[in-house]
Amino acid sequence: MAKYLLISLFCLLFILFLVVKMGKRSADIKLRAPFSGNAAPQKLTILFDLNGVLVNASSYFLGIHISPRHLTFMWELGPINFLKYLILARKSPLALSRAFYVLLDKVDPTSINSTGTRNNKDLLPGLMCDWLKGTKTGAEIEQMINDYLNVHEQEFMAIERLLFRKLAHALFDAHTYQNLCTVAAQAIEFAAACKARGYRIGILSNWDPASFALLQEKNPKLFNLFDEKDIFISGHMHLLKPDPAIYQEVLKHIDGVILFIDDQHENIEAAQKSGMQTFLFEAYDSADVKQLGKQLRIE
Repeated sequence: MAKYLLISLFCLLFILFLVVKMGKRSADIKLRAPFSGNAAPQKLTILFDLNGVLVNASSYFLGIHISPRHLTFMWELGPINFLKYLILARKSPLALSRAFYVLLDKVDPTSINSTGTRNNKDLLPGLMCDWLKGTKTGAEIEQMINDYLNVHEQEFMAIERLLFRKLAHALFDAHTYQNLCTVAAQAIEFAAACKARGYRIGILSNWDPASFALLQEKNPKLFNLFDEKDIFISGHMHLLKPDPAIYQEVLKHIDGVILFIDDQHENIEAAQKSGMQTFLFEAYDSADVKQLGKQLRIE
């Protein structure tokens, strides 16, 4: 019993190390395009990204940038499985997501990422872009992955196949995915304060339609703050950030100054080129967000 407790403790500490390292990697990307703060509330629309801003937002713990997205996914896949992957495959679990991306490209090499959509520094596979655009369902993609692993069993170790199947289910099963998503009280408070100050608020996010519907249903306290016509989801629009077309489509529906808040630097760059003001988000308890609150006069 003591042996398994020690192994579990080691795994938890190792996962915390990985989460911290992943959080630092995304925090290292800096693109400063500060909001000018000159627009009156009635003339400014604040557009929020979902994943990494309103949902699964990072925070600081003892001065360390922590990303809950990585922690929840690692826990769902199983700490012991990560330890086995480290020992048997002799690969760092940090490499798992990239190995999964390689697998997705093998599963359907005809699906192409033509928009440059990324997760931090990694270019998303075409299949994931199809999922986020709503042109392929998560269930279809999960089945494709399982079929490929069944046919090409000899290409992978047993622990790799196990983790790939678990990761595919955690990501592409709509119920499982939205259960892994968290909305921090700070996110609701910030959006509510913006609305109370008189700003029009909206959402512009890369998200598949199936799990978005469940996410919206599960979190009425957040989504009731937004008018349905001001919610722009890639799975409904069949467009992805940072494709210039998605920003142009938003501009057809919103007049005046737009402040776009996102945690991916390429999405910020594309928004700037479309004429939007931007803010690169890291965490609600960061000095930059506190400064933004002062500029918006919501603190």
